Amino acid sequence: MIMNQGTPASDSAGITRELARGKFTDEMLAKMRAGRIDGDGHLWITGRCKDLIIRGGENISPAAVEQALVTIPGVTEAVVFGVPHAELGEEVMAVVVVSADLTEQQLEACLRTKVASFAVPTRWRIQKEPLPVNQTGKVDKAALMSEARAERVS
Repeated sequence: MIMNQGTPASDSAGITRELARGKFTDEMLAKMRAGRIDGDGHLWITGRCKDLIIRGGENISPAAVEQALVTIPGVTEAVVFGVPHAELGEEVMAVVVVSADLTEQQLEACLRTKVASFAVPTRWRIQKEPLPVNQTGKVDKAALMSEARAERVS
């Protein structure tokens, strides 16, 4: 987890205390980023902590799964998010835009070579039409999540 709060000169002791207590405000959570340090010591920001999917105790970065999906030939866009699951807390769902006829099984098989098995989506929507976008031109993940939850209930 990467967190930035306040000015660069601010005292990080307060942040550390809040981390230790497990107390995060919405503002703090909005600024937290998931990341990793590579073998050369470079910091890579991979997403937002609030977007992490927690499936049966495993933390899954939607951005990492999305990046793996778009490397599959025939996949033009992908968005990944968590949807509620009674036993696991969340399960992984992918909405994938394809330019070729691809099945869930084909996507799953390709993805299993690129990400951990627990990160492979268990729910899929495969479509040819582009992903919806919001007013700022970004993928409207909230709309897709709402649709997915409504489908699950009905």
